[in-house]
Amino acid sequence: METTPNPEEPLVLTVREAAARLRVHESTLRRMISDGELEHVRLRGRVMVAPDQIISFVNRNRRAAKRLDPEDELRLEAEANRARADAIARAQAQREENAQNPWGRSTRRRINVYAA
Repeated sequence: METTPNPEEPLVLTVREAAARLRVHESTLRRMISDGELEHVRLRGRVMVAPDQIISFVNRNRRAAKRLDPEDELRLEAEANRARADAIARAQAQREENAQNPWGRSTRRRINVYAA
């Protein structure tokens, strides 16, 4: 289905204008063009991009948000809570060890093994 072009909008955009629309750097846009991700037109050696090509590129690369099952959400939350509790317990044990040993030396006994 062909639509009539909007007289306010140009038929093609320069690399700078197209990069500004996609909010990427010009070199990124040129790389996208050279990789074939974005179609372009050459006008007397200048690379130009049609606005509808930008829209179709965005639509092709759009991803739907992934939703988790409620059971998976609960499981992941429980795992995160366990990991937080373990981290807190380790930090408390370290604080207690530091309080008992203010010089910072390890209180664990080291065993040196020598080869015969």
